[in-house]
Amino acid sequence: MGNENITNGRITYDARVVANEFLRLAKKDSRVFTNMQLQKLVIIAHGFSLAILGEPLVLQRVMLGKWGPVIPDLWNALLHHGAGAVTHPIQIETTHKIELPKKYWIFREQRFASEYVGYELIYDQTCLSLIKAIYDAYCKHSGLQLSTVCHVKGSPWEIVYSQNPTLVDVRYIPDELFKTYYLNLLQEVKDREC
Repeated sequence: MGNENITNGRITYDARVVANEFLRLAKKDSRVFTNMQLQKLVIIAHGFSLAILGEPLVLQRVMLGKWGPVIPDLWNALLHHGAGAVTHPIQIETTHKIELPKKYWIFREQRFASEYVGYELIYDQTCLSLIKAIYDAYCKHSGLQLSTVCHVKGSPWEIVYSQNPTLVDVRYIPDELFKTYYLNLLQEVKDREC
């Protein structure tokens, strides 16, 4: 516990904690992810959280990078993997503590494998369900495919980058752009199903 925040009753997590949940799911399926895949999966999950739950999933802001959206804390934590597979959970130094009801501690201890003890964990069932849905939808995509998803015309990164290609005036992509983009994406899917 520690690298999370409670806003409007919803818990937001450090991006590295969310990445660890993707790693946990991948391990169950004997799958591995690269730095790029994890970075993009976390950003996609953050966008869908803003659209579906109305709240951010991650604490950090998404940065406008020259080659795409990036969460610096997650990027730095995974940098030593290069383009290779990330095979172990990311250890995170706790910066603060939040007192939570005991039921979350019990749930946490029962929910996760012993190798994850000592790592930050997600215990909010709504967030876990959202991450699992994103995992199911995107787990077979390569890093390049996920990057393409995040760069498509009209995406939050594309909108901000096209207005600021020198990266001088804007450093971060506003959450409101993610929310709007993913709401529109959900509406398109809904319209196709009708």
